[in-house]
Amino acid sequence: ISVTENIKVRAEGRKIKRGIYRWFSLKNVEKYQRPVPYMNLRVTRKGQPEKIAKTEKTRDSIAYYFGDKDVFIETNTFHDYAISYEVDKAILQFDESDQLYWNVIPFYWEYWKVPIKNVSATVNFPESAEYLGTEVFSGKFGSKANELDVSYSETRSAIKLHGANFKPEQGVTVRIKFQPELIESYKPRT
Repeated sequence: ISVTENIKVRAEGRKIKRGIYRWFSLKNVEKYQRPVPYMNLRVTRKGQPEKIAKTEKTRDSIAYYFGDKDVFIETNTFHDYAISYEVDKAILQFDESDQLYWNVIPFYWEYWKVPIKNVSATVNFPESAEYLGTEVFSGKFGSKANELDVSYSETRSAIKLHGANFKPEQGVTVRIKFQPELIESYKPRT
């Protein structure tokens, strides 16, 4: 799948000094995926390419830091970032459905705990997709319900999510189900 995250941050010179970072959990990587399934990572700030200044990988996660270690970004202003990447074999395949199970806002950003004022996400479906339904989980890690009342609207070709006022360590995950064999199988079905 292809992902573009648009993030607007206010740099006050405390937590955001040289740029931002993106943390990815590696706990849910499937055996049939690459060890780090996030590929072709690109980032811009205010429409201009931003370099990856540093990468930190642990057994459970990988973090990419964007910016320049020798340059402080302008403070007391907003900065618009666009982070684009692809995820290898991201669709889970079961006998009854193919599923996109996606941490739109990860529940726990290991290195950076900040509130999020507004969240919106759009998931566009392939033209051939037969959409079967959506589940939304929001709140603290492990939530089995939509505790933050993230709203969503459905069309034949997309799901749009909207949420607000997330506290640090709160997130949202979506499970979108499609008919089986939406994509060619890359493992035996379960």
